[in-house]
Amino acid sequence: MKVSPVLVIFTLTLVSSAARGQSPDSIRQMELSGDTMGARIALARAAASAPSSIPALTAYAEFLDRYGDPACREAYGKLLTALRNSGNTARAGAIAGR
Repeated sequence: MKVSPVLVIFTLTLVSSAARGQSPDSIRQMELSGDTMGARIALARAAASAPSSIPALTAYAEFLDRYGDPACREAYGKLLTALRNSGNTARAGAIAGR
């Protein structure tokens, strides 16, 4: 089955616009309803827009980990850096093992 480039662009635009400004609860609801791509995009944006936000980095890393995404290693690395920079050595030690 061949997918039209217009359909792909429309879908990506729709998912992209839906993912902007989502609350953690609405992102979780997206995931639970089966919109994992939308949830992933929203979490990635939240982590990228607030690179020192431990909650945003944690949510993104844990999401990627749940789905076995190889990008979770990099996400956990960023989380580890943020934790160490914040002085949270206990949690940094726990995350370092992941």
